[in-house]
Amino acid sequence: MQKLSERLTLKHLFIGVLSLAFLLSVVSSMYSSYQGNVRLLEEQTLEKNRVYALKLSQMVNLYLSESLKRLEYSALKIANNMNDKEALLDEANRLLLQENTFNSVIIANPEGLIIEGAPSEFGLKGKQIISKERLEVIRNQEPFISPPYKSITGEYLITISQPIFSSAGEYQGVINGSIYINESNFFHKVLGEHHYQDGSYVYVVDSEGHIIYHLNKNRTGDNVYENEVVKKLTLGESGAQLVKKNMEWTCLRVSVQSN
Repeated sequence: MQKLSERLTLKHLFIGVLSLAFLLSVVSSMYSSYQGNVRLLEEQTLEKNRVYALKLSQMVNLYLSESLKRLEYSALKIANNMNDKEALLDEANRLLLQENTFNSVIIANPEGLIIEGAPSEFGLKGKQIISKERLEVIRNQEPFISPPYKSITGEYLITISQPIFSSAGEYQGVINGSIYINESNFFHKVLGEHHYQDGSYVYVVDSEGHIIYHLNKNRTGDNVYENEVVKKLTLGESGAQLVKKNMEWTCLRVSVQSN
């Protein structure tokens, strides 16, 4: 009986070891499969976000290019009528109202004196441009799209400039259109309204890491340079990266360097 009992004990032990090995194998296989699925999901999500961010970047670039073309048309239209105050005012107002592209429009002579501006309540007409950067744009006599910058009112804006040349090739000045990023219908529709319904959102930073567009306007102006993705973006890198927040992998961010 003792030998039989020993055989049964060994048998049970052997079965137990096999069962444990099988269970560990199943658990290991399930864990490996889970890890693989998580990595695949992360890769797919990052790639989807990267493509989406790239698409937004291309849309913004196209919008700014089209805005420059509108100014080019206006420059040709008024080139030989720079002394016609009514014609200049009509064109400034037309640009301001057309498709709500610009928040303000100015027409300045080669010395930087604003000879017409819209909207009229801004009181732009008759003022002298004193900013070194904007005067440099006037002197360069070339089309120009500024990087986002902060105005004296605290608003972030982009200025698009088109030189004006007469039919004889004489330089007449510039026509500028300014786009206030946080007041622009276009930027709000493209960056503020998107198809994701999972709580994700888009924000834009400048070359120094300052937030220039955010759904929460209170965040505008915050410096997020220490964010590892933003830091890479300011260094000219592009792509997609999963970043760590509050010790957990909870936040997906994408950086895109547009041409």
